Amino acid sequence: MSRIFIWICFLTFLVGSKVLAQGPGENIVDETETVKTLEESFRAVLLGDEDFVCAETWSQNKRVNVKNFTELFLDDVDEEEDGSMTAVVDRFTVLDLDGDGEKEVILWIVVNDALDYGFEILRYQEGTVCGYTLGYREFMQLKSDGTFIYSGGYADWGIAKLRFSEDACLTDRLYCVESHYNSERNLEIQYLADGEPYSAAEFDDDVRRQNAKSDAVWYDLTEENIRNIFEQ
Repeated sequence: MSRIFIWICFLTFLVGSKVLAQGPGENIVDETETVKTLEESFRAVLLGDEDFVCAETWSQNKRVNVKNFTELFLDDVDEEEDGSMTAVVDRFTVLDLDGDGEKEVILWIVVNDALDYGFEILRYQEGTVCGYTLGYREFMQLKSDGTFIYSGGYADWGIAKLRFSEDACLTDRLYCVESHYNSERNLEIQYLADGEPYSAAEFDDDVRRQNAKSDAVWYDLTEENIRNIFEQ
């Protein structure tokens, strides 16, 4: 009898411990179930099921949905759109832009039917999809290795790659030409490779090699393409 009594007390202790650990009316949930993977998060944003968060400081963490992309460019989210500007995502591509092993999604923005407006870079950061906006001339001729052409004018352009900090999208200039006016008001042109001077001929060779690289593959923003690339 005493042995049975001891077992009953022991079982009662175990049940009581479980109730105390769980708490009244509380369900124990595996935290991994609540965290979306990179693929799931990108798929949800591209389908318009979830918003992405603008990461730049000027945006004040504005949330934008790809189905209503014009909101990205409104000064006030409560401001009524007058219809003079429409922005849509025409196509997208998926690349590892900074070489960290995780891919980014690049959206090609079309404003008022113009293809030369710019791009939105979507990046997965600590469970959130964040967006960085780049003008067209900041991010032209994207290649499959993540390099691209940027241009600030006739003698200020080059080949570059992106780098990300906690709240910024930065451009690393790999090979470029830069110009400035000296004290005598004469235009001086300099060619640089990773910040070090080199010759115009070497720069031309680098540009030829860049042009020979394979282009990034762009996909129309359709549900079929999104689900094929980010398979469920």
